[in-house]
Amino acid sequence: MDLKLHIDFCFACPGGLVVAAGWSPEAQPALMIHAGAASLPPVQVMRFARRDLRTLEPLGFLAIFDLARDPGALADPSEDLFVAIGGEYSRIGGSRLISDAGSMVEIGVDEAFFALLRLYAAGHLPMPDPAMSAKVIQRIRAAETLPAETETHALSVDRGLVAPSGQGVASGWYLPTAATQGAVHALVFDDRQLARVELIPGAVARPDLAGYGDRYAFGGRDGWLAAFRLSGPAHGAARLLIMVPGHLAVSGVIRALDRVGTAQVARLLIEARLALDDPDQADALHRATLDAAPDLPALPALGDPLPEDAPLLLVLDHDLAAPDLRDVLRRLSRATGRAIRLHLLRDALTPDLRDAIEGAARESAQGIRLLTCSPLPPEASPVPALLVFARSSVLFHLAARVPAAGAVPEDDLQVMALDVLAALPGGAGRIAARFGTDRPAFLCWGDAGRLLPLLSVLMTGALVPESAFRLLARHLDGAGRVDILPADPNGFHAGTQGPFAAPLIDALTAHDFDALSARLSESARA
Repeated sequence: MDLKLHIDFCFACPGGLVVAAGWSPEAQPALMIHAGAASLPPVQVMRFARRDLRTLEPLGFLAIFDLARDPGALADPSEDLFVAIGGEYSRIGGSRLISDAGSMVEIGVDEAFFALLRLYAAGHLPMPDPAMSAKVIQRIRAAETLPAETETHALSVDRGLVAPSGQGVASGWYLPTAATQGAVHALVFDDRQLARVELIPGAVARPDLAGYGDRYAFGGRDGWLAAFRLSGPAHGAARLLIMVPGHLAVSGVIRALDRVGTAQVARLLIEARLALDDPDQADALHRATLDAAPDLPALPALGDPLPEDAPLLLVLDHDLAAPDLRDVLRRLSRATGRAIRLHLLRDALTPDLRDAIEGAARESAQGIRLLTCSPLPPEASPVPALLVFARSSVLFHLAARVPAAGAVPEDDLQVMALDVLAALPGGAGRIAARFGTDRPAFLCWGDAGRLLPLLSVLMTGALVPESAFRLLARHLDGAGRVDILPADPNGFHAGTQGPFAAPLIDALTAHDFDALSARLSESARA
């Protein structure tokens, strides 16, 4: 009697999912899984031909079962499972549910392995953990690749960028033949990480590809756009794997990605957004580059308070004309009576900025000294200091609100936000809720030794350091460890200069880009 069911591997995934890989001579096998008191059909079945079966018929399958759909299926995790077709079944012990995933990745037939990758890429299965990802990456590297152009397709990756933070964007085009049309899937990997790619086919008009019309199915909108986020900073060369229909015996088309700065990735992402007619698709592409809420290290326990005469560690985004820096520093020095150690948020010091700092220092009784210029906040303070962050335009307006010598901050972080609604009845009480959504201009301060270690975690993927301080305030607000107060914006004039005020594309600045990213992150969490 010929068997209808052959199970090669069966393993569990997070969320109550179980994957069964095998083959059946049945054209439409009535697969079921019996778990406890529950009997469930698969939620997803993928059929494909396997060379080891010596037939072109799609006898191979990957089936996904969702045990979470029936509470009875998960009542006793120690019980064996049974994958069945009719009265024919295969018993799956608990040890196989743990070990079979690794076995399939290591020794499973190519067609089943690359079918599994498509299920990962399509979001039908959660991405594997780091240990399993390492095995997947090793097999991808060892596998035969697919040429970019064959008789069944033509594919190009025109641009592919990845930032050190792991954010990436790519664009290109794809032309199938009429017989090979179907979904295109993509993954990205580096030396340690594997991630899903949001790929939008048919997104861009490409009339320049009309010449391929005699060989492939030219549709006019054959350009694709893609975006992704690795789970951590990129390690080694990052590569894009594009898997086209009809080629399960090879990995796919693999292209190396160019490592560039975060701003260059943002520019290409903006271009991609502008190319899309559907705003929901544009948001989905952008959202694919965003990190989940980062896990902050625990805030250090309260230690000795800062000395009353602690210097200011001023992390400054100078958004005014270079000579105005002298007035900003002079005003802050007089208002606080504290020495100032300046960290200027930019790549390099121009002669005009140097002259402004030296001029302010000559007029300061307590002293003003430049520590460094860098587009990133410092990771530590050389001495106990009161950390102050602001744009110059805000600091010029609110210098008198920074704690003067002799005053000690009462909270881990204090924020002074310019809020037009503060003067309205009840408006001041809602500033904390509006701080993250309306993104008013602000200055903030706190113990440098306690706050700086948190900022490097929050800077990942942000274009402007101000975004990290906003996120820091949001996280501390959730723990009740921040005080956000309104300030009258009358007389305030926002600065329009400096590295972060420069437009990325048209009039869109890095501040605008981070604001859009924050809105999309919030909507995803809602």
